[in-house]
Amino acid sequence: MRSDSDDERRCMAAAYREGLGLAAVIAVQDGGRMQIIAHPPGSADATADGPGYVRLWCRREAEAVCIAAAAAKNLRRKPDSDAGEAILRAAEKLGIAMQTDEEIAAEAATVVSRIALEMQKQQQSGELKSVNQAYRSYRLDANARGERALRYDAWMQRYREDLVRQVAAALRQF
Repeated sequence: MRSDSDDERRCMAAAYREGLGLAAVIAVQDGGRMQIIAHPPGSADATADGPGYVRLWCRREAEAVCIAAAAAKNLRRKPDSDAGEAILRAAEKLGIAMQTDEEIAAEAATVVSRIALEMQKQQQSGELKSVNQAYRSYRLDANARGERALRYDAWMQRYREDLVRQVAAALRQF
């Protein structure tokens, strides 16, 4: 069973990946055969887990496609090779940087902690009033439409995820 903090970390890492627009290269065991597939940014399939999965991330979809093709070619030549190593070798040969889920999660955690620190400073100085007013407006609008509004903590979680996406999108430019 996963804890709330594990779920939050996963959600923040996903928001960070989305903001960066990362594409995935995934190796998956399919009926005794290893397949290597490139997934575009934002693909729900890119975040699936399962036995035999190896998932690495790169900056551009076109790069992911090239890496997947080269790694698959290497695996066809050497079927007993490790899929993760085949992906990394292909990326290195092509000069493309790859990142693991753990590396992305660590970067996301750094961004999340900076955002939390800034929000804490704003809360202490009373500058979060506009955020609280935005929640109040959201809640009133939802109620007026006859919809159930998110609790404040769930709404704030989404707000922080959006901030992480925005920071990551800004980092994408570098």
